[in-house]
Formats: sequence, structure tokens, C-alpha cells
Amino acid sequence: MAACDFKGRVLSDWCDGRARLVDAAGTLARANCALRKKYGWQMRVGDFFSRLTGRYARRAMLEIELGATVSR
Repeated sequence: MAACDFKGRVLSDWCDGRARLVDAAGTLARANCALRKKYGWQMRVGDFFSRLTGRYARRAMLEIELGATVSR
């Protein structure tokens, strides 16, 4: 994976890593709390519309473990 902007343009070197789907309720709650703290009102607005459209319950959370950096 690599850092990118909102249009998908790569901004950094690539990193190897692993990802897993998180399903533990406590971990999901902590992750959502961290996202709300970081993004504030924008996250709350996104949550609101996700609930209205029924997509909130279908969200998935990934836990990512980074490995070595690979130059572009």
C-alpha cells in the first residue's frame, strides 16, 4: 500500500503489509471513536447519512500491519 490523495495519486513509497477484517465489538468501538475524534463533524455527518441509507451496518473495518518500505 502507499499513501495517496483523495484522487488516488500515490504520494509515498509503497509498503508491504497485511490486513485483516476486524469483528471484535470493542475494537470496532475504539476505531470508530478514533475516527470521530480525528474527523469531527465530517465523520458525524457521514455517519448520519450512512444510517439514513442503511449502509452504516454494512461498514467494514480493517486492521493493517505494515511491513518493509519498497521504493517506487
